[in-house]
Amino acid sequence: MKTGLTLTDFALQLERENKMKRDFIVSAPKIKAYPINGDLEIAFALKDQPEADTDYFAGKMVKTGHEQLASFLNIPKAYYDRMLQPENIDLLAKNAQWWLDKQSDRRMIRTLDGNVRGILSDRYRRLDNYDLMTAMIPILMEAGADIVSCQITDRKLYVKFLTHQMEGEVKKGDIVTLGGVISNSEVGFGALSIQPLILRKVCDNGLIINDLAYRKYHVGRKQKEETIDITYSDETNTAIDKAFWLKTRDVIKETVSQVTMDKALNLMKKAAGIEIKDPQVAMEITSQKLGLNVEESGSVLTHLIQGGDLTSWGMLNAVTRAAQDVESFDRSVELETLASQLLTMRLN
Repeated sequence: MKTGLTLTDFALQLERENKMKRDFIVSAPKIKAYPINGDLEIAFALKDQPEADTDYFAGKMVKTGHEQLASFLNIPKAYYDRMLQPENIDLLAKNAQWWLDKQSDRRMIRTLDGNVRGILSDRYRRLDNYDLMTAMIPILMEAGADIVSCQITDRKLYVKFLTHQMEGEVKKGDIVTLGGVISNSEVGFGALSIQPLILRKVCDNGLIINDLAYRKYHVGRKQKEETIDITYSDETNTAIDKAFWLKTRDVIKETVSQVTMDKALNLMKKAAGIEIKDPQVAMEITSQKLGLNVEESGSVLTHLIQGGDLTSWGMLNAVTRAAQDVESFDRSVELETLASQLLTMRLN
């Protein structure tokens, strides 16, 4: 599996982003969209009667912000992307402004380094990465866990850990150990999720078992204020989330329990006993069901042949090995998760 950032770089990025983020609640018609230097920028007043430049927010859109603006305004993604080209940016600004003026909803605008990274519901509950890891690191230390992979992308945070306390043998000499994956999105691309992670020791392939996951969706109370800079004190955040983090601690303990290990090991042993009669048909089924592109399918087939294990377990491990070949960390984790479908999928 991909290892991502070093722990030091991970901690530094968390701290920096925590200092540089700002969030606002704004009525859609008050958002102004305009072209600037071949890109789209949005702006809105921070006061009912702004008097100085500091009474406004203005920021460029990053990729995630563009995706959510297109979704909010019901502009087809292909058409939005076409308008996003520098030569068409004036048209995008006009389209965006037209539809913003027609909206009555309020949105939570999430920014980082002065750029717009999220345009979300005003009911969106902020379960942010810095607060998450402040609560989780002591829990992982208490459990004797080692963090073996961590990354922060523009969409999600990922932390993979192992406790080294529970191991099992899928078949002779094929040892796996149990851990977990904590993932979270600050910008609406997924819930806070805690999933079991199985590490195959002979090759360091990581398998994420989606069916045994715990998720907490980012839905909270509707904000009453019209346009606010919603920065809360550390004391307020701690008070609001204390009960939630206590529950999350219990979930982590359950994730790395013997019960979870037994369930996972039973599924893996069954998969190891299912032979693939026609590799070509099995590969076609795998590619279709998991939504693999041509390059990913080729990588899986290569690793299946190299592994020499023509069983459902062998196909699963070919997928998790192929996950290491993709450039995107998000897609790598997605493939490690999709592979868990092969525990129960018929390939013949």
